[in-house]
Amino acid sequence: MRYRLPLELELTILELAAPPLAIDSLHDRVAFFINISLVHRSLTAWAQERLRDQFLYTYHRRSDEHERLKARFAAGFGRDRLVRRLYLDLSDLPAHIVSRTRPGTDSVSTAVNGHVCNAISLASVPGGAGGGGTRIQKQGCESIAYYVQNDAAHHDHWELCAMITSYSQALDTLWLKLPPMRLDISALPPPRVLYIDNGAFDGYLWGWFRLLPLSSETVLFLRDIDLTTEQASGRYNTRHIILHDCWATEASLSTVLDRFPQLETVVFFEPEIDDLASVLNALPTPIRRVHILEHNFKISVNQSDPPRVLPHLESFLYTSLSSWVRASRMPADDEPDADALADVQQAIESIIAAPRCTFKNEMSAVARMIRRDPALTPLFVAVGGGVIGALAFAGHYLRNSPDVILRKKTNPEPWNEVAQDKNTKLGSFNPDFWTSRKDMPHPQAIFRAPVDSIETAHTLAATDSGAIASARQQAEANAKQRTMAGFEQQGMKDSTAFDGKERTAEH
Repeated sequence: MRYRLPLELELTILELAAPPLAIDSLHDRVAFFINISLVHRSLTAWAQERLRDQFLYTYHRRSDEHERLKARFAAGFGRDRLVRRLYLDLSDLPAHIVSRTRPGTDSVSTAVNGHVCNAISLASVPGGAGGGGTRIQKQGCESIAYYVQNDAAHHDHWELCAMITSYSQALDTLWLKLPPMRLDISALPPPRVLYIDNGAFDGYLWGWFRLLPLSSETVLFLRDIDLTTEQASGRYNTRHIILHDCWATEASLSTVLDRFPQLETVVFFEPEIDDLASVLNALPTPIRRVHILEHNFKISVNQSDPPRVLPHLESFLYTSLSSWVRASRMPADDEPDADALADVQQAIESIIAAPRCTFKNEMSAVARMIRRDPALTPLFVAVGGGVIGALAFAGHYLRNSPDVILRKKTNPEPWNEVAQDKNTKLGSFNPDFWTSRKDMPHPQAIFRAPVDSIETAHTLAATDSGAIASARQQAEANAKQRTMAGFEQQGMKDSTAFDGKERTAEH
């Protein structure tokens, strides 16, 4: 029986090897578990359980899109099993309901003044764009989403269908790719992690936090979004925000931070900030953790006020991702990393009083380890030299050794193609030996000569059938003659021996 690891250990290894639960690797994760479910029947149930942990949906403009999504939900979920991790890619929704090129084939509808209908254009809306009428309590014609216009509370926006909302009542993580128009998902329960990606819509203004299902326990992750906020005032009790490559065209990120007075953790990853000082001054009082990862910040140090005190601040980590860090007061020429980072540290400490600040340049784990403990340098030198030597020897052996077959079809026997003066060893202390063998004939010529002559004789004989027949007859006659001669000699020996025995008996 073939040896196999315990099933629990195998499942743990596969869990660690699976792609992470990140928006850019979700499809790879699903494909990984699909392949695992087909490997062995003992892994099928476990892999299928992991596949049901997340639900991935990408909107396509098809007339039966609602039925397709309904069938997918019914196949794996129900009242006893709701969606915990949901991925929604709605980037293909129309930018406006009148911009639909093929109405009736994209599984969306519209609502104007409370009327929900499958509108082809604004002219077909019952009662006109400004008319009254009774509100229809449904969400429109079996649609994935419907477009709300002339709404008193919000501007024109998209809303999800009731089916998605009903299956998402136990939501833990939501990955969302935005459409080119505002999307209202406030009907969803607040998830633990809310990840919003703007996708490929450059220049799209988005700052409507009131359209999101936010709570104090929600971790809000925003990537590649213009965070120009709405004019209406509003405060949100979210305590953890991560901003990845976000900016504010018509305002600043400090205005965004003002919306979250209970903020405890904020991470800026490659943000586009004109002035870091304004952002640091906008940090709320309850802030505990600040992490900034950037390439080039402009830091103004023209501040006469004393440093701002943040009593709850536990850690402030500043990481420079580039080789050079430049502040607004630095000269035009680049300065060394250590001096530039020291200037950034001095500028930040003049703005806020953070005794636990940490400033560092991003470097590899090996470099950080060597910098922390220089005694490990000989170890890394020895191990690195051994690895480089092993790789170099393997490359030399593959390239020069005649015992390795790299091209089985074109060169199946490379050991027969070695020249007499070619050195196949790693090193040679007698190069004159190989030089003296330069004009030697190839050994194969010595062994191939008799074989070639025999093959030539057989070929010539085969071309003349008469010669073959006469040679065969002559061979048969010679064999018959030798056989008869042998018989005669053997008979003479037998008769002589018989006569001798008779004479002996007579005496």
